[in-house]
Amino acid sequence: MSNFGAILTTAGAAKLANAIALGVPLKLTQMGVGDGNGQPVAPDPAMTAIPGEKRRAAINTLFADPLAASQLVAEQIIPEDVGGWWIRCVGLYDDSNTLIAIANVPDTYKPLLTSGAGRTQIIRMVLIVSDTSAVELKIDPAVVLSTRKYVDDVMKEHKESRDHPAGSKTEKGMLRLATEAEALAGLLDSVAIAPKEMRTAMEALLDAVAPIGLVLPWVAETPPNDRFVLVKNQSFDPVALPKLAKIFPNGRIPFDPRGFGLRWWDGGRGIDPGRTLLSEQQDAMRELAGMFLISNGNSVSSPESVNGVFRKVSLGTNFLTHVNGTTQSNNYGVQFLSSLVVPTAEEFRGKTSALAAIMRVK
Repeated sequence: MSNFGAILTTAGAAKLANAIALGVPLKLTQMGVGDGNGQPVAPDPAMTAIPGEKRRAAINTLFADPLAASQLVAEQIIPEDVGGWWIRCVGLYDDSNTLIAIANVPDTYKPLLTSGAGRTQIIRMVLIVSDTSAVELKIDPAVVLSTRKYVDDVMKEHKESRDHPAGSKTEKGMLRLATEAEALAGLLDSVAIAPKEMRTAMEALLDAVAPIGLVLPWVAETPPNDRFVLVKNQSFDPVALPKLAKIFPNGRIPFDPRGFGLRWWDGGRGIDPGRTLLSEQQDAMRELAGMFLISNGNSVSSPESVNGVFRKVSLGTNFLTHVNGTTQSNNYGVQFLSSLVVPTAEEFRGKTSALAAIMRVK
């Protein structure tokens, strides 16, 4: 039979039974240590105080033994600057200072630091009860000390739990990672976005504002990145560019805007009828007209009668005509000259700026 152990006092047993019956936990608050008045201590249920009490202080921790469901373990830490006496008995008190349990322990001297030697002493009492949930620890955190194991256990529980304050735009805290659907919706401000979901959301946004196949004017000879190509009626790899292949299934960008001006598709308006999307249209011009009058069948009338694209030019003596049998040395001809009406060049064109056409392909 063991010489040492812990028992409930009569008052403690009654309070525990009452706690179990009423469902109101018994609140243990303090642990006392005593020297037994210099004598070994035999625990007695009738005791209401521990013999030779030297110190009473708050319990540091109270927990159910993970290896034995019916055992409660109570701990107290005695700091190194407290002591100078023997420890032979330990008692547990509730919040009304009633002695609930008493235990005897092997004689242990608790030195005082000022005596030349000191140590932090951990006192542990293991108590067998019928229902561990009927007992609860009530402490003042400002007056208890913690063992390293207790701190490690608390930190481990904290790190593994989800019971943390939620973060916000102004406060630190935990944030849940958004799902892909939440990232795409962009409605929540209480979740974080992982790089993968961020890329998916950015791709979706890019597809919305600059879809595959979008043609843009560009100011350099090469596209800004590999998402774009210069448009020049070229073939492409449908496997490498699957989104572009949905628009052009034959694997070719079917037009080449280089050197052509942009004209918006008529789309049934009737200003440029018969055109299909991406079709080319060659140059053309409106008809230019003018008029000159002949006063009779043989001569040109006065200069005031020439207009439009015609002009009157003097032919001089190089071109002689005969009018009514008389030789005319001051003859005039009519010349067609469109530059009299419009600017001219080797092609028909409007005023333009030269930019490269690039298309988003991925």
